[in-house]
Amino acid sequence: FARNVGDRVLPATAGTAGLYYSATIGSRTGAVYLKIVNPAAQSVPSQLTFAGRTASAAGLEVLSDPDPQAGNTLADPSAVVPARSILRGSGGVFAYQVPANSVTVVTVRGRARH
Repeated sequence: FARNVGDRVLPATAGTAGLYYSATIGSRTGAVYLKIVNPAAQSVPSQLTFAGRTASAAGLEVLSDPDPQAGNTLADPSAVVPARSILRGSGGVFAYQVPANSVTVVTVRGRARH
């Protein structure tokens, strides 16, 4: 979470109840970081729109487990680990099924179109 943060907060809105989110941008790199928390026991469909961006791919890092009480222990230090992947979309718009009991970081790199 701490490695994926910009230096300016961006406005963000959601049409889906129950999700918590924040967005920042790195003013030097132009990378946008959207952080989403879904504390619910079910996944939530969402559409992520990065206004002014033309990206067709975004980095995705997800920490989740079906059991909301799951955690790492000394006996099993890798029980819950981040999963990294690429989210595909078009023109800065991405469909994303936010997993249950999850924290997600979506990273869109590059400058905004003018």
